[in-house]
Amino acid sequence: MVSRRRRLRWLISRELRRFVVYTYSRREVHPLAVARLVVRDPAVPVGWSHRSIVFASDLHFRGHPSEGGWLRWLAREDTEALLLGGDLQSDYRQDVLGRWVVGFLKELRRLRPDVPVLAVPGNHDTFLVLHRLTDYGVLLLEDTAVALEAPDGSALGVVGTRDPHKSWPQWSQIQSALQAHAGVDFWVLLAHSPDVLLHLQDRPGVQLVLVGHTHGGQVCLSPGRPLWHNTRVHRRFASGLAVHHGSWVYTTRGLGYTLAPLRVWCPPEVTVVRFVRDTVRSVQWTEDWYLVGPADFRRIAAWERGVYYM
Repeated sequence: MVSRRRRLRWLISRELRRFVVYTYSRREVHPLAVARLVVRDPAVPVGWSHRSIVFASDLHFRGHPSEGGWLRWLAREDTEALLLGGDLQSDYRQDVLGRWVVGFLKELRRLRPDVPVLAVPGNHDTFLVLHRLTDYGVLLLEDTAVALEAPDGSALGVVGTRDPHKSWPQWSQIQSALQAHAGVDFWVLLAHSPDVLLHLQDRPGVQLVLVGHTHGGQVCLSPGRPLWHNTRVHRRFASGLAVHHGSWVYTTRGLGYTLAPLRVWCPPEVTVVRFVRDTVRSVQWTEDWYLVGPADFRRIAAWERGVYYM
């Protein structure tokens, strides 16, 4: 009986600690999860093997001091490019001109002037804000593609779509963009919403899909069990790693929030994708958890999610 009570107290204590890590609200110190994917594939270019990109989405800038925490992390991360999955704005009615987005871009360029930045539009982003991205060296991809070259000349392809939550991507235009880079063997599809998967099953040639929009549910019953996923595809694409018609799909939980300043069992997340040239297609998925303060951040835990094979 004593051992059962002791175990019950330990379980309650553990769940409370996990709840604190998984729950986010506007406070001085907040959690940040860094998901790390090691993508192994024979199509990875030789020059891109053991190189990384950073993917972030749904930042929903509001001018809160905590929004700069992940930028301090990015300043120390070894990456070849930054991919933004849309929804940089929080509420276009309050911030039509995107003054907080511009502030972020200025700070980003101050900290990492050497890193190429690619972005796709989200459903919260206005035309005025998207138009200003080019002023800070951000390449906006709307049904277009770009090749990121390694020092040896080999290239990794990134194709970006318009927001599939609001309008369907123009696949004929995307196919033309892919054909313009015929020498690229490995393609990353960048889109705002998992709804892009509704038209991906008959579009071969994409090895990795990076999407956001869902916030991982923002409020979950437990980790990975959202109350609402805000997408027209299956709930397994609400967050994390999945497979769809031969392509790896990763849905980030995003960094911001909408409606209420709250995340329950669903901490904000930024994703690091590391490419490795290998004969077997697989993805190793881990997460590092940090507590981000006004001036520093510290690593508090690590989570081995597992290795998945195609």
